[in-house]
Amino acid sequence: MTLAQELFVRLIESIWHSGEEAHERRKVAKMSPAELEAWRAEQFAEIQKKANKLTKLMSDNDLRKRGITREQARRRYEIMMLSDLGVKQSLPMLRGQDVRGLDLTGVKGLSQEQINQARGDSHTRLPEYLFTPPAWFGEGMPSK
Repeated sequence: MTLAQELFVRLIESIWHSGEEAHERRKVAKMSPAELEAWRAEQFAEIQKKANKLTKLMSDNDLRKRGITREQARRRYEIMMLSDLGVKQSLPMLRGQDVRGLDLTGVKGLSQEQINQARGDSHTRLPEYLFTPPAWFGEGMPSK
């Protein structure tokens, strides 16, 4: 395949993927609250599977170098994927998620709204542009 053909194929794939994402956003936007909760549960289950697979690829040596446990790595992958999905769908996907003790400084796309709805604590590390919700210094639960 020539370079021009390769670029053309990638362009078509990109356009197709963008169309699928737009279709999914419209579909989710039209869901009733009950349908939305069922959709969220499906997404969480799929993300948990993906996070488990990614975590299994990490060696014990990699984990030691990063100073984290396998469980912390799995939870961080979950939060990263939930955050990405939340950005794509314009939904607060971190609502009620346990981020206590996690280092989220490298997670892209987090918003203060998402963080305010997550369960964290004073040991949770956030990107510089976000502040720790006052509720996290109490029981680690978001205020309602």
